[in-house]
Amino acid sequence: MSEIASLVKQLAGRGVSTLKFSEVTSVDRATRTIDCQPLDESAPILGCTLQADGEGTQGLTLFPKVGSLVIVGLVDGGEAGVTLLSDELDALELQIGDQRIEVTKDGITLNEGKLGGLINIADLTSKLNTLERDLNALKQALSSWTPVPQDGGVALKASVASWAGQQLQLSQRRDYEDTKVKH
Repeated sequence: MSEIASLVKQLAGRGVSTLKFSEVTSVDRATRTIDCQPLDESAPILGCTLQADGEGTQGLTLFPKVGSLVIVGLVDGGEAGVTLLSDELDALELQIGDQRIEVTKDGITLNEGKLGGLINIADLTSKLNTLERDLNALKQALSSWTPVPQDGGVALKASVASWAGQQLQLSQRRDYEDTKVKH
């Protein structure tokens, strides 16, 4: 039996004996714990876990905001606390296998967000339509052109002059990227 399974079995034999309404005084994202002060003015509760497996990263972890109210369950003996509910969050993380989602006030990040923001499809479609209209204008100019013998290309130049004089604006990533959702 794995060490984690053994710990779960030990904890399963013990129950939550006390619920404490508390205010969060600090959050440690690295250890996935919080410190809080019970509203009944009893001693501070330190190192309350945010997950069943205090050293794991799998599953859903809610990170309460400092100053928010939480309900902490004290396990038999009253020393080990587990955070059950929170009224305000700074972040949440969901990890299932190697798939990870993080949600903060700054946005949503999927799998570390190394590929940048998601594409805003309406803005990208508009940019593509601009290119397609421009290409269609060139096709129209070329298809309506009639060669004139001995003119040295003057008729062709006149046919595409208005098209060639309109420069396209170069696309910028910000034109169609949603930076609030990164993948």
